[in-house]
Amino acid sequence: GKRSEALYPVYSFISSKVGSVDDNGSGGAYAYRSSKSALNNIAKSLSADLADTIRVVLLHPGWVKTDMTGGKGLIDTNTSVRGMLNAVESTDSSTSFRFVDYKACQIPW
Repeated sequence: GKRSEALYPVYSFISSKVGSVDDNGSGGAYAYRSSKSALNNIAKSLSADLADTIRVVLLHPGWVKTDMTGGKGLIDTNTSVRGMLNAVESTDSSTSFRFVDYKACQIPW
């Protein structure tokens, strides 16, 4: 059958929950936090400027067991990547922008 939903390319950006202003309860990490917040604002502006042609998703990979976390993360890289891919694939035409974690749960702006 014919698909009634328009298909849009999805631009995805790996950000971090620390880029959320609303979720900042711990302070600190100024350079990292502000760089992620800047990325979030760029992605949001891109989604506004190109809302008729693309969809944008910001992705928080979770607290992953990597060198950056000293191996102390809560999830492994495979779980994070699989989850982020699912979040990208579940991005549809209903919204031009979303900020989600690797479980596709919305993150406060």
